[in-house]
Amino acid sequence: MKMNMKTGIFINRIIGISVCFMLLCPYTVPAGAVELPVTPGDEEIPEISLEIDDTDSADGTDGTDDTDAFTGAGQDLKSSIKLNNTKLRLKKGEKATLKLKGVGSDEKVIWSAGKGGIVKLGNSRRRKCTVTAKKTGTVTVKAKYRGKVYKCRVTVTASCAKTIKFGKKKYKLSYADEFNTLDTGRWAYCPEQERQDAGGFWRNSCTKVKNGKLVITCKTDKKGTPVSGAIRSTKDYEQKYGLYHIRFKAEKADGLWYALWLLSDGMDDSTVGRGATDGAELDMIELVPHTGELCMSVHWDGYGKHLKSYCETDLKMTQKKDFYDRYHDLWYQWDKHGYRLYMDGTDKDDLIFDFDGKEHGDGTCAVPCDLIISAEFGKWGGKIRRSKLPAHFYVDYVRVYKEM
Repeated sequence: MKMNMKTGIFINRIIGISVCFMLLCPYTVPAGAVELPVTPGDEEIPEISLEIDDTDSADGTDGTDDTDAFTGAGQDLKSSIKLNNTKLRLKKGEKATLKLKGVGSDEKVIWSAGKGGIVKLGNSRRRKCTVTAKKTGTVTVKAKYRGKVYKCRVTVTASCAKTIKFGKKKYKLSYADEFNTLDTGRWAYCPEQERQDAGGFWRNSCTKVKNGKLVITCKTDKKGTPVSGAIRSTKDYEQKYGLYHIRFKAEKADGLWYALWLLSDGMDDSTVGRGATDGAELDMIELVPHTGELCMSVHWDGYGKHLKSYCETDLKMTQKKDFYDRYHDLWYQWDKHGYRLYMDGTDKDDLIFDFDGKEHGDGTCAVPCDLIISAEFGKWGGKIRRSKLPAHFYVDYVRVYKEM
C-alpha cells in the first residue's frame, strides 16, 4: 500500500504523543491485585532430572497433564515430563505406543533403540513412538528431548503358543493378555461396593496397568477406609472348561488376601439342589499373607443358606523365603472330571491340589465362567496394619486355553 508524505507525518505525530503519554502516566497495579514477575528472555529453563517419577497420584492417575499444550516457562518441567511407560513386556510381533507426556505435539523428540533389531521404531520424530517387537531379547528405548534422555526397558518374549500339550491333553489358545493396556473389550471393573467384613471397598482407581503389568493397589484412603480393586472378563471371554496360565506376584501385608477365581452366572439360589454342575465359584487360589494360607476352593448352591463349599489349604508354598519377592506361574486345569492346580511348574511334583468334581461339588461345574482378578480386605486376612500398606497384586500375563 502506498502512503503520501502528509499521511506519514500525521501518523508519526500520533505515535509521538502516545509515547509521551505513557512516560508521563506510568501503569500502577490496582489495589488488591498481584503483580506477576516478568521472566527475562534469557532465563534458564529448570533442569530436567534423568530419573523418571513413577509415583501414582491419590486418584489413581499418573499425575501428569496429557494435553497438547507445551509446558510454559516457570512451570516445573522436572515433574511434568515423563514417559508413559518405563518398562514394557511384548510378545514377538506385538506393538505398543510410547509417549513422552508433557511435551507438545509438534515438539521434536528423537527416539532410538540401540542395535540388535529387537524392536523396530515407527513415527520416531515426535512425542509418540510405535514400538514393534521383532525378536526375543531386552533393549532400552530412549527418547531424547532438549538434551535430556528418558528410558523404557523393553523385553520381548516368544509369541504365546497357539497350541500346547499339557499332560495327555492338547489345548489351543482362547485368548491371552500381556497387559500393555487395560483392554476394556476383554475386562470390566467389578462393581465399586463394600466387600467382606472389615469395611473395605472395591475402587476402580485401585486397578490399573503400569509398565506391562496389571496392578491392584491395596491401601487406606484419606478417610481411613480400606480400598482395593478387581476386574472380571467380559461376556465374550467366558469359558466352560480349560487350562489357565497366570503369572503373578503378591506383596506381603496384613488384613487382606489376593484371589484368582472363576464365577458362573448360575451361582445363585435358583440353582440349589443340582450341585456345581449348573453354577459355581471356583477359587483357583486365594492367598492370605497374614496366615500364609494358599487355598483352592469350590462353592455351589448359591450364596444363601444353602451354600456348600469345599476347600483345601497349603502352607508350605508361602514359607519359601522369597515367595513374596518373585513372580509365580499358576496352571489351573478344569475339565469334566474336576480341578487341578499346579504352581511354578507342570510336573507331578508341582501339583498342589487335585479335586474330583463328583466328590467335591456334587458334580463338576459344567457352565461358562468369568475370570476374576481381585484383592480385598477382610477379617480372614487378620488385623489391618497400615504401616505395611500400600500392598500390590501384580499380574504379568493371562493365557487361557481350550481343550482340542
